[in-house]
Amino acid sequence: MLFKIKFSLIFASTSLAANTNAFTLSLQRVGRLSKSVFEDHSSQRGVTIVSEHSSRASSRLFYRAHEERDDDDILSQLRTRAAPSFQKSDIQKSMEKRRRGINGLFVVSLITNQIIILILAGLLGSIPTIALSHQIERSDDRKYSQTNFSTIFMVMTLFGRRSSNSKVKGKRIKTDNLDQITNTLDVGLIAAGLSYLTGCCEEIIFRGLLPHVLKSTIFQGNSALVCIGQACLFAVGHSSPKTSLKENKTVMSIQFFNGLWEGVLFLLVGGDIVPCIIAHTLYDFQILFFTWVSVNDQLDYSDERSLEPIPNDSLKEVVEIKRQLGAPLHEATLEVCKRVFFIFDEDKNGFISRSEVQRGISYLGVEGLIAARSQRTVDSVFDSCIEMRGNKGVEVQKEVTDQLRFADFLRLFLTIKAVSSSVMAR
Repeated sequence: MLFKIKFSLIFASTSLAANTNAFTLSLQRVGRLSKSVFEDHSSQRGVTIVSEHSSRASSRLFYRAHEERDDDDILSQLRTRAAPSFQKSDIQKSMEKRRRGINGLFVVSLITNQIIILILAGLLGSIPTIALSHQIERSDDRKYSQTNFSTIFMVMTLFGRRSSNSKVKGKRIKTDNLDQITNTLDVGLIAAGLSYLTGCCEEIIFRGLLPHVLKSTIFQGNSALVCIGQACLFAVGHSSPKTSLKENKTVMSIQFFNGLWEGVLFLLVGGDIVPCIIAHTLYDFQILFFTWVSVNDQLDYSDERSLEPIPNDSLKEVVEIKRQLGAPLHEATLEVCKRVFFIFDEDKNGFISRSEVQRGISYLGVEGLIAARSQRTVDSVFDSCIEMRGNKGVEVQKEVTDQLRFADFLRLFLTIKAVSSSVMAR
């Protein structure tokens, strides 16, 4: 019995030792397994973090291999694996496309606005010079009349008469300078081209180059003096040695104003020459084209009205004027007077005003048909013709009481011509 108890104690102790060893081994295995799992988890987490941060800076990834479990194949795959490429989402693509579209529209709108501003500046800048030109054309001053006649002569010599389907085409005034026949479209295109070339060349020289030279040499940065200086040079550049000193003074005074205004416009737009070119082109175009159109309109009107017979209210007075002259009034002289009368009937009402007579006599004096007379002499003869018409009881409309009919103009023309002849005879 004692032996059994002793054997049982020995077996129990042996079993306990075995179980203890097994438990210890189990604990060791569990520890190693937990360590392995922890290391695996830490390694994978480290790989993930490294891949996330290194993908932004490098195109290749290098991973740290697990010291115990990763074999060479897995390690080589990790070392050679390319960094993941992040593709832009549709939202990002649409935002970038919209941003590019907005930038493009913004640039186009800026360019368009700048072009519109420059064109408007040029259009507004041409108003003062064109207004001055119209005032000079309507002026009764003899010096401006001579300048206007020179402009008309230059334009008609350059472009000639306008082609027309009028019934009086064969009855036009024939002169050596008006043999050329042109149409309106050709004249418009030629005038536009000449105006643009002239505007570009003159503005580049007088508003582009000369102000820089004057500013850096003579006037030492004074913009006001530079503007006046370039205007003076602009005026001198438009003088001509072939014309009289009096006419040169008139032309230079006009061009000085034009040059001064173009210089001011250049300063107002911040030193941009484009508005100056536009304003200059428009000014030259209205001088060339619209002068040609208005002169041809007036010549066509004169050709048509010259074919008509003398009005009954003037016919008796024309016969009386012939009798008073004591010499025959040739039909050629009568025809010239009719043409001249209707040429200067600018409002086309069959009467000519005092200012129209002044311009007409001035043009006739320039052409040499009569000797040039002072404005005071013309006004005196004009008033005498009006008074003589009233003494004879000739009634006219109230609107034209201070204007001349054809018979009155014929008397004025012949009187001034007779006075001129007597002065020349002396």
